[in-house]
Amino acid sequence: MACRAVFLPKIGINAFPLQTERRRPDDAGMSGYPILNYEKRMEQINKIELRGIVGSVRLQHINDKEMAKFTVVTNRAYKNKEGAPVIETQWHNVTAFEGKNVQDLDKIVKGCAVHLTGRLQVQRYSGIDGIERTAVDVICSRLTLLPSDTEMQYEM
Repeated sequence: MACRAVFLPKIGINAFPLQTERRRPDDAGMSGYPILNYEKRMEQINKIELRGIVGSVRLQHINDKEMAKFTVVTNRAYKNKEGAPVIETQWHNVTAFEGKNVQDLDKIVKGCAVHLTGRLQVQRYSGIDGIERTAVDVICSRLTLLPSDTEMQYEM
């Protein structure tokens, strides 16, 4: 067990971790890189924030609660090596349950602009043809309908 002083700039004091471990040489190609104990206890975050345009919408009622499954399209603009503008389009599957921060699900219609916050959920399943498939959904925790005159702008 090796010990060394580490300066923590946020706190402004020297801290002595209880122990330092060394990675084995086969761990991600970082032989001998020390792992401090406080690095292991770092909080994990699963959060996504999207602002885009709604595509298809399907409303359902489950146990006296309303649920909406819809798609949101987002665009990313950049310039390629030649300097020509490129717009990448990405479709996201979103599931929203009626609640405190998710209201007015019946107002979500194709073409409206939304801003949402949620978490990613990955589902693995086998298709009819026996091939393993993966679906990534956004489980919405906060949903805001943007005014209809809102224009989506691109930074390049």
